[in-house]
Amino acid sequence: MDIAILALFAAAILAVILQGAFMTLDHLVRTLFEVWQSASAAGKAPQSVVMLGAPGIGKTSVAMALAERMTAHERTLGAACDAVCEVRDLSSCLPEDIGGLPYRDGGVTRYAPQQWMERLCDPSSYGVLILDDLPAAMAAVQVATRQLVLTHCIHDAKLSPRIMVIVTGNRRQDRSGATALPAHFRNSVMMVPVEADAAEWEQWYVAQGLPAVIPNFIKFRPGFFSQLPADADANGAFATPRSWVALARVLEAANRAGALREVASGLVGEGVANEFLHYSVVHQSLPDIRAVLADPARVVPDPGETMALPDRAVALVQALASAAAEDGLGAEPVPALAKYLSALAWLTHHSGCEYAAISIDTFTTQQGSVEDLQRAARTLQSNEQVSLMMNRLTAAFGGS
Repeated sequence: MDIAILALFAAAILAVILQGAFMTLDHLVRTLFEVWQSASAAGKAPQSVVMLGAPGIGKTSVAMALAERMTAHERTLGAACDAVCEVRDLSSCLPEDIGGLPYRDGGVTRYAPQQWMERLCDPSSYGVLILDDLPAAMAAVQVATRQLVLTHCIHDAKLSPRIMVIVTGNRRQDRSGATALPAHFRNSVMMVPVEADAAEWEQWYVAQGLPAVIPNFIKFRPGFFSQLPADADANGAFATPRSWVALARVLEAANRAGALREVASGLVGEGVANEFLHYSVVHQSLPDIRAVLADPARVVPDPGETMALPDRAVALVQALASAAAEDGLGAEPVPALAKYLSALAWLTHHSGCEYAAISIDTFTTQQGSVEDLQRAARTLQSNEQVSLMMNRLTAAFGGS
């Protein structure tokens, strides 16, 4: 088997092994919500949380999603206002941006809190204070921030007891300019490691209606999903879930301008961009996917020749899966998915079950219904190629 395909399957196996090693981002949101809700019910300030992980993997997005979940919950209870979601970028703050400005009041020095603190200190407020990039902040800002995180107050300004404080930051091993946090601080907060999960990200990405070519490429080259600053090119660009989404949002415009190489290089780095461009060229050279679904034998009369090139084979079965996942959302999913299984069986009947497995994995992670796919398979029991493919997949990977 080609080295690229071996790498793809090794990554898939590793993902299964590591699946229980950390919470998915959605599970983390649900967990933090339960922590906040329990503290709120007890009338106590919620536990402060520090989320550490590589750049661009969604740490701040977790905190924002938590605020949205708080709002949805409180609305069911008749709340009149949304959750507060205040984000402070500590790497660009001065100490007075956190601690407030000193002024003389008679013979006493007091501190006037910044305006952003006002709503957070309203006793009726609820929500999240997000303090981004603490390990990258200057030392004086770190000191002021740690006071706020540990005591929920800055001088005389006290946060509402229903405000959860969430700190984010990169780890020292990420080589992103982060410093180590003091031991007493780490021992007083809930430290949560955050990892990038490609399958979860892909499901979110597809739900946004963004181009499928990017997650399909990442499935083919999983090492490019989330890189570290040490992997940056000469201009400082490197690939992360955040920069892939940024590329997706300008992909069409970059293609129209004939500047995809330059745009992609500026977002995910030159080396990764070159690999993505090669995959994109292969993807664009594929036959019409709808025509393949309708009549695979006519459009691809010699699947052995077509599937001989691994990058083209992967791009083809992934594109087939993306179209099937879209078709499966229609009013009649089973007939549409029966066409998908028939086309996939035709394409892969000479090449074992590896490409079929890649395609079905792509289908499921792009919100395709496994139940509808199983129903479609049952309607094709008389199709020898489909039955052979499904038997091979069951024998190799288990399942029904």
